[in-house]
Amino acid sequence: MNTTVVLKAFAWAGVFFSILSGGSAYAGIIYCANPNSVYITANQTLESTYLTMGTAPCIILQNGANLNMDGNEIQCNNEGGCGIAILVEDAGSDVHDGKILVGYLNELPTGEFFSIGLQGAEKIRRMDIHGAATAIISKRAVNAGDPDTPAKKVEKNVLTGCTDCIGVDMDVSTGAVLNNYVVVSGGGVGIEVSGTASGNGPRIERNYIRNYGTGIKADDGTKVRIKKNIVADPASTQSLQMDISSSVSPGGNLNLCADLSVCDTPEAPFTLP
Repeated sequence: MNTTVVLKAFAWAGVFFSILSGGSAYAGIIYCANPNSVYITANQTLESTYLTMGTAPCIILQNGANLNMDGNEIQCNNEGGCGIAILVEDAGSDVHDGKILVGYLNELPTGEFFSIGLQGAEKIRRMDIHGAATAIISKRAVNAGDPDTPAKKVEKNVLTGCTDCIGVDMDVSTGAVLNNYVVVSGGGVGIEVSGTASGNGPRIERNYIRNYGTGIKADDGTKVRIKKNIVADPASTQSLQMDISSSVSPGGNLNLCADLSVCDTPEAPFTLP
């Protein structure tokens, strides 16, 4: 498999060295976003931890390149916070099996957060994202020149510390937001989907959402199917399990579990019976 990685970084961007950070051993480190990003233009498997030292995106995917993070991390180590951890500029990218986290220095958390964890991927699978105001976002183009990057699958991700955790447009009824573990921060939104204009719409199924202001939201005039979700532990008495208006298609099934004393609450990622 041919791999092309274009590095736009400062003089020590490609320096590798061993480090013990946050209790985990890493083979090497790549610094990014100080001020420039790492560009990946063909399918790539990461072999290092990335430390974000500025507000530019850490990694930018182009040409529909897929990114296998292979268990590696992107950490925010910039005083005052970081921008986007991974930005996808062209449709078709699959990003999976990685972590986007608050950074560590000398084995202590820095407390700095990303504004966005992962933006624009078509498939997002098995990602652990903690410390991003918006964890996952993939949207249709609104204006000429905007990236046109709706999602098709958001599956088996663990998202915590996010105000807007999942916000995706899905243009196909085979799309799915499935088996995600979501702990919302600050009474925000767990999952928001803009579905299809007709047909059954994508599935929002078997997700576990807690500490929400709004658990599941579907945009007006679009179709979605909702079933077998746990939406529990609201942030306040004003919280809404769902804000779906007229969006649920006839194929939907609104069977939610809200009482954790009787809900099955396995560890994420999980599958409900």
